[in-house]
Amino acid sequence: MSKKGSTASLLQAAAAEFHPVQAAKWRVEAGGSLSVATLTEVHAGGELSDAAKSDMWLHDPDFVVNRQREQSSAVEKQLAWLDAQADKMRRARDGDEAVNRQNAQAQAAAEARVKSAKETAEFQRRIDQKRAADARMAGVISNG
Repeated sequence: MSKKGSTASLLQAAAAEFHPVQAAKWRVEAGGSLSVATLTEVHAGGELSDAAKSDMWLHDPDFVVNRQREQSSAVEKQLAWLDAQADKMRRARDGDEAVNRQNAQAQAAAEARVKSAKETAEFQRRIDQKRAADARMAGVISNG
């Protein structure tokens, strides 16, 4: 394989790893398509085999998007269940009042961090504006 071909293969592998939707689009644009066996399974309307799912993953960007959405939804549901179980266990151990107080404190701390971050960003924006104004007054030309 030529060095150019090897580089292209590495780029394709990286794209497939980090952005499978784009990789599937590129494969289709390069002339790749679903196998006859996969198309037969799709048109039959039943459960797809692992081989067909793999083929769809490689050549159908919409399939990739839907699978990623399903996986994300499953993870979110699992995390919500784990949070509920942890809360139930904390309430059994510490009591409802203590947990409610801890939750209120955590919420207040989170809100304080958000407020602080906003204030810091606003302060930095004013500093940047002041520097730009000072530079204009001094006759310095800015690129930004």
